[in-house]
Amino acid sequence: MALLCGFIASMACVSSYADDAATNVVSAADASARLVIVNAVYGNLSDLAATTNVTKIVAAMVKDDTLDFHPNNNDFGGDPAPNTPKKLEVDYTIDGVSGTKTAYEGGRLKISANKDTAKKSRLVIVKAVYGDLPNGKTTDVTADLADMVENDGIELAVGNNTLGDPAFGKVKKLRVDYKFDGWKKSVTVQENGTLKIIPSIELAEIHKRILFIALWIVSGILAVSAVVAALVLLARKWKK
Repeated sequence: MALLCGFIASMACVSSYADDAATNVVSAADASARLVIVNAVYGNLSDLAATTNVTKIVAAMVKDDTLDFHPNNNDFGGDPAPNTPKKLEVDYTIDGVSGTKTAYEGGRLKISANKDTAKKSRLVIVKAVYGDLPNGKTTDVTADLADMVENDGIELAVGNNTLGDPAFGKVKKLRVDYKFDGWKKSVTVQENGTLKIIPSIELAEIHKRILFIALWIVSGILAVSAVVAALVLLARKWKK
């Protein structure tokens, strides 16, 4: 009986040691991570009862110190706020520095500790506003669209599911001011439309602008040359 009790006690010690070792490994892994998800809440953020804490789910989505996905009800096990535009709010740290980022249901949330190695995009979202334009309620979605830029372009279904609903019951518009290769441009898309900024089209328009400017300069030079030539001829006539 004593031998049996001793064996059980020793096995319990081994199990405890294994659990402690596993905990230490997890802690070491967490300690080595540059991007750490501190807290994540999904739902109607203005009503605490209509939200759910999804910290563990979001933390499990982090790969190589980068979180990049489109929040939706399926990922989070259901809809905490039916018939209401939802948002995901994530509190995080990168190398110990705290930050907070939000994304609308269906939108794109991207948080990365590897920005230094990221390729600089030719497309830069300068300002993006969605709502009852031009004078009604709107929300700034600049950061949301900037995170959706891929391969120097963006394609987005404009609507409340992707950008929220800052003006309930109103037909909304999305206005985007942007730069492509440093050239400024603006586009407005109505709700239920599609925002498309395609690199090939942007480059074609830039080439047209450059060609127009070149032709305008050449035309100006020719016009000035013609005027100079005419003045020279008149000057010669007057001398005679």
